[in-house]
Amino acid sequence: MGNFLTYLAEASLCSACFFALYYCLLRNETWFQWNRMYLMLTLLLSILLPLFNYTIEQEVLVQAAERIIEPSTIISAPSQTLIVEHEPFDWTNYIVYIYGGGVFLFLLYFLLGLHQLFRSYKNGAKESKQGTTLVSSEAVRSPFSFFKWVFYDKSYWEKRPAELRRVMAHEMAHVKQWHSLDIIVVELIRIIFWFNPIVHLYKKSLRQIHEFIADEVVIRQEGRISDYAGFLVQQAHESRVPSLGISLFHKPIKARLVMMQKPKSGSRGKVKFLPAFLVFGVLTYFLCVAFTTKEVIAPNTDAPVSVELADSTIVPPPPPPPPPPPPPPPPPPPPPTVTFGGTKVPKLEKGKCYAQCTLPKRTTLTKKRYPVYTGNSADVKTEDVIVLVSSSASKWEQRTLPEGECMSENKEDCKVWCMVEVPAAYKTIKVVKDINSTSEYRMEEYASSSSAFKPTANNPAAGMYEVVCHDDITPKLVKNIQSFLSKKGFKADSDGVKDDEFISRLSAYQQEINVASGNITIETLKAMGISHK
Repeated sequence: MGNFLTYLAEASLCSACFFALYYCLLRNETWFQWNRMYLMLTLLLSILLPLFNYTIEQEVLVQAAERIIEPSTIISAPSQTLIVEHEPFDWTNYIVYIYGGGVFLFLLYFLLGLHQLFRSYKNGAKESKQGTTLVSSEAVRSPFSFFKWVFYDKSYWEKRPAELRRVMAHEMAHVKQWHSLDIIVVELIRIIFWFNPIVHLYKKSLRQIHEFIADEVVIRQEGRISDYAGFLVQQAHESRVPSLGISLFHKPIKARLVMMQKPKSGSRGKVKFLPAFLVFGVLTYFLCVAFTTKEVIAPNTDAPVSVELADSTIVPPPPPPPPPPPPPPPPPPPPPTVTFGGTKVPKLEKGKCYAQCTLPKRTTLTKKRYPVYTGNSADVKTEDVIVLVSSSASKWEQRTLPEGECMSENKEDCKVWCMVEVPAAYKTIKVVKDINSTSEYRMEEYASSSSAFKPTANNPAAGMYEVVCHDDITPKLVKNIQSFLSKKGFKADSDGVKDDEFISRLSAYQQEINVASGNITIETLKAMGISHK
C-alpha cells in the first residue's frame, strides 16, 4: 500500500507542475484548441509518468581494509519465558479508509450524474437531426449536451426562434468536438485523485475552454459579438445543468465575455508551450530514473583480515514501548438537510414517508348581469370591463415527488396526493354606458368570487405531514379505516381497497376534523385510534 500512496503523491506533484505552467503562461491566450490539448495531455501524463522506472547502475571502487566481524549479541533468558512483542501504531490503515471513502463518494456522485442524464433521455421526446438526437423535456431549465444528445425545452425555445438558433449552434459545437469525452475522462481521474485540488481545477479550466470554443463558433456565424454577449447575460442566471452536461449558459460568464473581446493571440506566442517540455524532462528525471551503486573491492594483500568475536552477554529483553494514545473521536457531523417543497428542512427519519399538502381554498360565488353592446354604430358609448368567467378552484391530484424529496426506497411512496390550485379565468367585454341609446344589446351573466378561507392554528394553509408508506397500507388497515368512516356516517365500503371513493370519504372526514386531507396521514390515524403497524 505504501507504493500506491507514493504513486498518488508523485502524480499529484506532476499535475501541480503542469497546471502551474498553464495558469501562469497559457490561460489568458486565445489558442483554445491548443490549450484544450495541453490540459488533456498533461493530465494524462501526470498519472502515467510515475508508473515508469528506469534503473542506472553505477560501480564504485572500494579499497579493502581490515574488517571486524562481530556476531550478534546473544540474548539468553530462562526457559519457558514468554516474550510479547508490541507492534508500533500504524496510521496507514486510517489513511486507506479515508481514501477509500472518498473514492466511493465521488464514484457514487459520478454514477448519479449518469443516471440523471439517462433518465432525462428516457423521459424526453426525441427527434433526430443531422446525426444528433434532440431530447425535449419541460424539466430542462437550460439547454445542454452530452455526446450526441442535446437536451432542451422545445415548448419554451420554439417561441424564440432567433435565440434557439444560437443555442443549437453552441450545443452542436460541443457535440461535434466531443467535449463530453474530455469531461468523462477528467471525472474518472477525479474519482481516483479526489483529494488533489489540482484535478478539480483541471475540470474547471476544461469546461471554460469548451465554452470559449463554442462561443467562437457562434460568433463566426452571428458576426456581432454584442448581440451574443447580451443574450448570454440575459440567460445566465437561469442556468441549471447536470454535472456531466455541457451547456451554453455554463457559469462563470465574466471570463467568456472578456475572452470574446480579446484580440487573437499571435502564432509566435506559441513558444510559451516550450517550457512544458522542460517541465516534462525534469519530472521524468527525478521520478523515473533511479541510480543503484555496485561496490567493487580493490585487491589489497597487505591489509590482514581479522575476525574479532565480541563477548557473549546476557541482555534482558527491552520493555515494549507504550502504545500511542488512541485518536480523538471525530466531532459529530451537523444534522443533514434536504430540500422538501423548495424549503431546506432537517432530514426526515429514514424508513418513513412524508407528503406536503395544501388545504383547499374555499370561495363563495355571486353573479352580476351586464348589458353588452352587439351593434356596429360608432355613436354608442361603450367601455371595456374585465369580468370573471370562472373562479379559482382547488382539486387533489396524485403526483410524484421530485428527485431527492422522497424519503422511501419504494417509488410508489413518492406518489402522493397534493392540492392543485386552478387560477380564475377572466374576459374583457364592451359594456353599454347608456342602454337607451340603442336597442342592439344583450345581457351577459358572469360569476365573481370572494375568498372565505382563514387559516387557523389547527387548520394551517400548508404543511409537511408523515404519511403511511405504500408497503404498510394493507387491506386490513384500509378495512379498519372504512369501518371507522362508516360509523361516523361517511358510508364507506368494507372491501379493503384504496380507490378514489375511499380517498374521497377519507378526505371528507379529514376536512371535518381540520387536518391535512387526501392521504392516509399518521395524524389522521391517531385521531381515529387506529395503528398502522
